[in-house]
Amino acid sequence: MACPLEQFSNLDIWDEKTRYFLDKIKYQDFNTYGFIVDRVPRGCGCILENLSPQRKGHITIWDARWEEGVGSQGLVVLYAYDPPKESKISRLDLIKADLDELGVGQARLYQARHWKHHPYVDSQTLKEGFYEKINQIQGRDGIFLTGEIVSGLSIENAIWHSKYLLEEFFF
Repeated sequence: MACPLEQFSNLDIWDEKTRYFLDKIKYQDFNTYGFIVDRVPRGCGCILENLSPQRKGHITIWDARWEEGVGSQGLVVLYAYDPPKESKISRLDLIKADLDELGVGQARLYQARHWKHHPYVDSQTLKEGFYEKINQIQGRDGIFLTGEIVSGLSIENAIWHSKYLLEEFFF
């Protein structure tokens, strides 16, 4: 199963402890925006100060890798976590203010997408044996668990975990 595992915690195939652990999976609310702007910045970058919890909702990463638009009108893609629920400023207004600070000029929203990103469990759930339980049930009834919660965010880790499953259970 390479899917959001907590959505399937109610299946009859799981024992009570597995259900408990699957229900503990949490996500970061994440957004991607595509803006047409008058002055496209070169390349990509990360705004490090916006990675702090106090700056949630602001641009964390921007990407303008399409050379034909550099310096003139073109597309810039932005990434940002959701602002705190109690924020008085909307997600879009925070992003537009950040774009003004970057000096891109006349930002027009082209497309926006919201998704749940980076599944994780809290430290208490880790101490209670989350990953030990996941490893115990691998292969039971022909079911294998994979995806970001098991292998991590990078493609390299996903490949490593896939190799592990193959070597451990199939060869």
